[in-house]
Amino acid sequence: MKAIKLLTLTLLLVGCQTGLKEGTLVSSFPPEGWETTVTDSRTQYLCNPPACASTELILVDDLPIAGLSEKLIRDGKVGPDVVAKVDAYVTKARKGAYKAEAALPVSTDSYAGFRHKATLTEDGKIIFMAGQSIVQGSRGVIVLSLAHDNETAERNLNSYLIATKVERPQ
Repeated sequence: MKAIKLLTLTLLLVGCQTGLKEGTLVSSFPPEGWETTVTDSRTQYLCNPPACASTELILVDDLPIAGLSEKLIRDGKVGPDVVAKVDAYVTKARKGAYKAEAALPVSTDSYAGFRHKATLTEDGKIIFMAGQSIVQGSRGVIVLSLAHDNETAERNLNSYLIATKVERPQ
């Protein structure tokens, strides 16, 4: 859990704004068998055996950002190279136990952000992470899916995103 907190914190090291406005994310997630815990701004979805083959986790938490973040992402002024610098810092801080792939920009009518993939070695075990930042204006959230294999992490992230509508507040 310490590694997950560090990973979440370092992915969020870009500013000081709060998460998305209330009601922006409308979701029918999780499926049956998952437990939901909400603490302050963080929502945690956890699935343990026998409902899932192994422990699977999705975290949705505020992404503290500032300024014209969405515009900068859309205009390409904040791109994968910036995310790579943050990832390099995390890799160094974790003494090589964190390895990230190049982030991919994501842009829809409702938001902009990045798609992330990484592995984290904790107590000799590899944890696979798939994530997506959702940025609107100067606010955002990060959705992280953690599992014991890459396919499950990706599948769970995609399931969350399919079950979740991101609305732009008026």
